[in-house]
Amino acid sequence: MPTRFYKAGFAVTDTPGDIKTIMANPTAPGNYMTFETPIGTDYQVPAGKTFYMTGCMIRAAGTIAIFNLGYGDTGVANGGTPPTNNKNVHGEFGEATSGASKYFDIFAAIPAEKYPYALSQNTNVHVTIYGLEI
Repeated sequence: MPTRFYKAGFAVTDTPGDIKTIMANPTAPGNYMTFETPIGTDYQVPAGKTFYMTGCMIRAAGTIAIFNLGYGDTGVANGGTPPTNNKNVHGEFGEATSGASKYFDIFAAIPAEKYPYALSQNTNVHVTIYGLEI
């Protein structure tokens, strides 16, 4: 019997449950926001697992979307306070035309029990991350 593979960004798995989609929408420059899944629930990497970010979709409400990715020990709401023990994993990146979406491959490993976040560098950045939780 053939093996089925499922794609998340550039990575593949044979277990569909490994795939996670997490979203954040920091609304102002300097705002941190923990990624959520489902919406309204901060995503924390489960104990004994690592979340590998493998793809990213961004959409800008303004003319450009620039943001950083990181993680910390605590979840944070959409605001200027960083999470406890904040660690940046990707420096500033991203770009989009207002209202348009842009997809790109990324790679970042988020350790167990950490909360991944987006840090906005401008107004209303919508960020969706695809990856594997293994």
